[in-house]
Amino acid sequence: MGLFKPAWQSKNIEKAIRAVKKITDQTMLAEIGKTAEYGVVRFAAIEMITDQVILADIAKKKHNSSHTRIMVAEKLTDKAIADTVFADIVINDNSRDNTSQKKRFELVKKLTDQLSIANVAKNAIDIAVREAAIHKLTDQSTLTHITINEQNNGLRKEALLRITNHIMLVDIAKNSKDDYIRISATQKLVDQDLAQTIYTDIAKNSREDYLRQSAIRKLIDQSVIADIAKHEETEDVRYTAVDVLTSQSVLTDIIKHDKSSSIRVMACKKLGTHSMNPYKQCRLKCDACSVVDYDHEYAKTYHGLGSFIGHGYYSGKCTKCGHSFNENEGSHAEGGYYIE
Repeated sequence: MGLFKPAWQSKNIEKAIRAVKKITDQTMLAEIGKTAEYGVVRFAAIEMITDQVILADIAKKKHNSSHTRIMVAEKLTDKAIADTVFADIVINDNSRDNTSQKKRFELVKKLTDQLSIANVAKNAIDIAVREAAIHKLTDQSTLTHITINEQNNGLRKEALLRITNHIMLVDIAKNSKDDYIRISATQKLVDQDLAQTIYTDIAKNSREDYLRQSAIRKLIDQSVIADIAKHEETEDVRYTAVDVLTSQSVLTDIIKHDKSSSIRVMACKKLGTHSMNPYKQCRLKCDACSVVDYDHEYAKTYHGLGSFIGHGYYSGKCTKCGHSFNENEGSHAEGGYYIE
């Protein structure tokens, strides 16, 4: 008893493999695939298995190596099970080496089941792999979930690009916490009245000035634009509103009351009333918006700094009023617009 071992247990690997190839019993092959001492013998046994139930059982067992699970899953006729296995390997393989990442990308390419693709897109650790999965996603609900809830900006944008369902786009435009995503979704809306409502909300309430400015440029209602132009505290945002403003009465009011000289000049130019005329010495002044600028004529002197090319500076005086300047301190002390 016990003196004679099966040939597949032989220390001679070639002999063991030959013995395996003669076995047809699927249960025995599965046992050899689990317990054989040598990996090549185990793989030889697994390659001989055709029973789909046994193959599925091996593929699902997470303690098996990913190589074994992939090899078995590729033999499955039930592609949904195969996709589940592939997705599980992609999600749980956290190796950072190039070979492992390449393997994950190859597995994503094999995926056809939207549930498995969605699982990878939402749960894989590797951002690049998740993006590859998103590129294969067509399920609008999953894409919407990613667009609204995903922390990674790039993945949110990739998901949004693939959304075509108008109801989903409305949900994103209304509820996303990312105003960039809200604007992008709103641009795809069919309902333009709703689009204008969302643009107005972003223009007035977004925390990001550049997004507020972007939303303002998409507004149609001049009364909303006028309200922002007259009452917004942030100058850059107010400037954008004035830039798209067409109401002559509001522009006139801004020329009279806005505290920013740059905005007053813009409003004045939009009305065609801006004209800089000689005022005092080298000063020019627009009578319409009371903005003052300077028209100095400097006699410049260059001061080199030894052998340091490009490190010299200019100084000089205006030939008309005697105002001096030094370029190390800026072009001159009286640059820009002033209001008197």
